[in-house]
Amino acid sequence: MNIVRENIDNLNALVKIKLGPEDYESKVENRLKELKKKAKIPGFRQGHVPMGMIKKMAGTSTLVEEINQILSKSINEYIAENEISILGNPLPKRDEELKIDWEKQKEFEFEFELGLAPQFDLSIIDKIKIEKYEIQVDSKLLDQQTLDVAKRYGQVSETKVSVEDDMLTGLFEELDKQGNVIDNGISHKGSMLISTIENKKLKKSLIGLAPGISIVIKYDQFNSEEDKARILGKKKEDLIFNKSSFKFTVEKVNHITPTEINQEFFDKVFGPGNVKNKEEFREKISADLKKQFDHTSDQKLMLDIQEKIIEKSKISLPNEFLKKWLLNANDKALTMEEINSEYDVYAKSLKWQIVENNIIKEKNLAVSREDAENYTIGLLRQQFAQYQQLTPDEDQLKDTARNVLANQEEAKRIYDQLYDAKMLEFLKTNIKIKEKKISYDDFLKLAKK
Repeated sequence: MNIVRENIDNLNALVKIKLGPEDYESKVENRLKELKKKAKIPGFRQGHVPMGMIKKMAGTSTLVEEINQILSKSINEYIAENEISILGNPLPKRDEELKIDWEKQKEFEFEFELGLAPQFDLSIIDKIKIEKYEIQVDSKLLDQQTLDVAKRYGQVSETKVSVEDDMLTGLFEELDKQGNVIDNGISHKGSMLISTIENKKLKKSLIGLAPGISIVIKYDQFNSEEDKARILGKKKEDLIFNKSSFKFTVEKVNHITPTEINQEFFDKVFGPGNVKNKEEFREKISADLKKQFDHTSDQKLMLDIQEKIIEKSKISLPNEFLKKWLLNANDKALTMEEINSEYDVYAKSLKWQIVENNIIKEKNLAVSREDAENYTIGLLRQQFAQYQQLTPDEDQLKDTARNVLANQEEAKRIYDQLYDAKMLEFLKTNIKIKEKKISYDDFLKLAKK
């Protein structure tokens, strides 16, 4: 076996792998012997089919399978041993491009395209200047939050026709360009609170609906990509290339009557005796809002930092390679037209991933198993408190946290959150930040730009 790398430019490379009979023949022979033992062909006892017949029936396909396994292992080992930072996965050139004759050839040469990860200069971070917004809590917000909490603890009743304060629950089904439901497309039962819908046209169409009625919701009518992902039961990154409309069929219309604001209500929200009057309740609500707004402000800060760093760093990508890789790698069949239309969004996300990976590596940002367990225990405590349940003892919490982290998807989500927190902490420390007070309404306008 001979492996050679040719650099096309700073972002693209070609790896050529040459294989001779000594690299694959013994593996193919062993595989054919296994097939011979198991072969059941009329006229022959099992295990006694002539090898010539086995080779005629399965020789070529076995050769292809074994060589593909050798290639996959070899290219991955070569990349790891030579510490080549790549984007996506190696793209093999097709058989027809290489003009391979599987029946006659003994010597084979294969080619793999590589998209190389660009370098990022961390010194750029020290030159970034940015504003962080401190969102102010006013009486209007406190009134609205009090009403929202009263609704949360209010009486829910099914109604026949929706009005603005109602919640709709129903089935979301992905549509093709002709407006037909896509087989094996996104299908998810979700809920929408009409009063929170920002798109005026959609909000209007949701009023006056009854169970059994369907409407079409366009991909850009959701409040945000995060909101769309939540409603459809998906991850935001899974929807980057999704521009589908959705059929929403109403199954239930719920009307919520706010509960009466009294001592019983205060006890339900904050625990018995912790709040004794409306003034104390508003103070608690104000503190909660401040905490929420600090988190929202941090999210905005992170997005602004990403924009600045990507703009200043001028990171280049192997764009043509990545488009070709997306065309081949995506589970959902995408056209090049669809990839081109959303490529800028994907490229921006990838550039930030490159920045993050460089920071994590250079600054040794790490999340330990203990960090993950402690964080998960904290989440569990919050959950028990939210639903006013008795919190288990420390050992039970640890066992539950470990069970949560045993779930691969949950573990990834928690580790991602912890890495995000460490990244934000690092950036806050190393970037020049100027605090600026702002009203909630003005912040929303700013966030939509």
